[in-house]
Formats: sequence, structure tokens, C-alpha cells
Amino acid sequence: MNNLTSKLEAAMEAFAEATAEYDGDPVTLLQIKDEFIEIIFTGARSPLLQQLVESLRGRVRVLRVEAMAGRYSSSAAELREIVKAVRAGDGEEAARLYSRHILGSKSRAFAALDDTEQVPR
Repeated sequence: MNNLTSKLEAAMEAFAEATAEYDGDPVTLLQIKDEFIEIIFTGARSPLLQQLVESLRGRVRVLRVEAMAGRYSSSAAELREIVKAVRAGDGEEAARLYSRHILGSKSRAFAALDDTEQVPR
């Protein structure tokens, strides 16, 4: 197992531990998950992609909190599956799983925003 794969696995385990011990602070979870994401994009070896992700990450922080709310253990399980594909050397499967993870997060975030907009003020 190469160094990046080891780091990715360690970041995933740190996220899984943090979700198991969740104390209501989504910022901590996001920081830990950011480490995972950073390793993914470092492994992609695309500086342009890395810059794009960095510029978007701050802009979508609130959406990321909404997307993870209440789904911490399933989010950790999704990351575990991504790491498993990376470990197996199956880049296509890792990309498919990561895309599914991101698209699911997007759907949940927008659904959460829709729910908050319908709350009477």
C-alpha cells in the first residue's frame, strides 16, 4: 500500500471515529473530512482540479453541513467503500463511488434547504 493510500485510510478512520463520537460540532467533522478530500485530490495529480475544489469548498460549507446532518455513520461507510476501491487499485470504481457520494450529498443538502425554506417565519 502506498503512502497516499495509507493516509487516505487513516483519514477515513479518523472520520469514522469522529462520527461515532459526534458531539454536535459539524465544523470538526468537516475539517476531518477535508483531510480525506485533500488526499483524494492530491492522488488525482491534477493541480487544476485541486484549485477548483479549494475555491468551491468554502462556498459550499453550509451545504456540506446540511448534507451530512444525521448521516454521519452512512457517510463514513461511503468513504470506507471509496478507500476499499482505491486499495484494490480500481480507480474507475473509486471515481464512481465518490461521484455517487457527492451527488447524494448534493441532493440531501438541497432537500434540507427546501425544508428550512418551508418553515413559517
